[in-house]
Amino acid sequence: MLPHAYRDVLALPRVRTTFLMIFLSRLPLTAVSVSVTLHVTEERGLGYGAAGALAAAWLLGAALGAPRVGRALDRFGARRVVSVCGACSALYWGFAGFLPYAAVLPLGLLAGIVAVPFAALGRQYMAALVPEHQRRPAFCLDMISTEAAFVLGPALAILLASHFSATTALTSIGLWIALASAALVTLGPPVSRGLAGPGARAGERRRRHRPDARVRRTLLMAGGSVFALMGMEIAMYASLRSVGHVHWGGLVMAVMAGASIVGGLVYGCLRRPLPHGALAAMMCVLVLPVGLLGHSWWLLAVALVPANLLCTPALVAATEAITKAAPAGRTGEAMGRYESVTRLGVAAAGPLVGMVIDRTSSGWGFTAAGLGGLALALLAVSPFRSPARASVRSSVRSSVGTTAPPGAA
Repeated sequence: MLPHAYRDVLALPRVRTTFLMIFLSRLPLTAVSVSVTLHVTEERGLGYGAAGALAAAWLLGAALGAPRVGRALDRFGARRVVSVCGACSALYWGFAGFLPYAAVLPLGLLAGIVAVPFAALGRQYMAALVPEHQRRPAFCLDMISTEAAFVLGPALAILLASHFSATTALTSIGLWIALASAALVTLGPPVSRGLAGPGARAGERRRRHRPDARVRRTLLMAGGSVFALMGMEIAMYASLRSVGHVHWGGLVMAVMAGASIVGGLVYGCLRRPLPHGALAAMMCVLVLPVGLLGHSWWLLAVALVPANLLCTPALVAATEAITKAAPAGRTGEAMGRYESVTRLGVAAAGPLVGMVIDRTSSGWGFTAAGLGGLALALLAVSPFRSPARASVRSSVRSSVGTTAPPGAA
């Protein structure tokens, strides 16, 4: 039975329906990587490099487009944005399996730019439907559903590819995105709009591109957390391969996901939140020594539990901090930046941690993942500028408001 904190959240109007819609809408995007890999390597006869390039093109586009799509959410509302992005994404994935690779690659970048922001929308919906004092368990449930989607989505893609074809899996992704977008347009709860409409003041428009110091710090820490998590996963597979236990990879991943879910459930029941920076730094530190226990699959699984217990809490704390720090009506842009940073963290971890593993050993991959994430967390709290000066500038901006001249800082 769920603790009362979660039961209270699920008892709120429209929350259960929204959770179900967001969970189902996330499934197709979690299946993109494995579907692309199977399609490019098995059906097109190209290598893993070509498959990785296509997935990276889409991921890069999504990272570049997320803040802009989030800004559009604030300006035009969810229904218009989801309608346009859903149509573009459905068309691309629906026909990607039938287009030549030379066309699919650049179109993948464009499709990523206008990808439907299902994850950001889920968090915005929770912020709109759930009172602030209940958002932590709501965000924990959202993150847990994301874990479940990343387990189920690739499995469904492999099932379609094995029984039919990888092209069928890609086409199904397009169809699923179309259906999910239609459901969100029809049934999704309203989210607040920002001040970037036709009547917005020029000063507000200029400042929409400048997240404040709290948001920037949180984004850096979130990027570090995702870098460490993705690097940890890569190093895990490399460790299992080095000892000939690759066939245990699924079970180890299940242990990691289970630990993350347990950590999220516990964190959602806490009355007082833990500092996001402390959670991110602790998680990265716990990744560092994992390589010392990579001699067998079960030792590796046990060693990965502590870091993964902090996975969901660290990401939920980041979401909660950004939601609180984002100006009223600009949650979409803030969540878009969050999505962008996390995708860049995923994209950076692969080549950097992989290069360390290639030049040293799999054990050092965990060290690289932890140190990389820790470096970003420390960078977030480093004194870029004097706190006193930042406070003075903030006070001046607040007092001057929109009467400042166009060139004022």
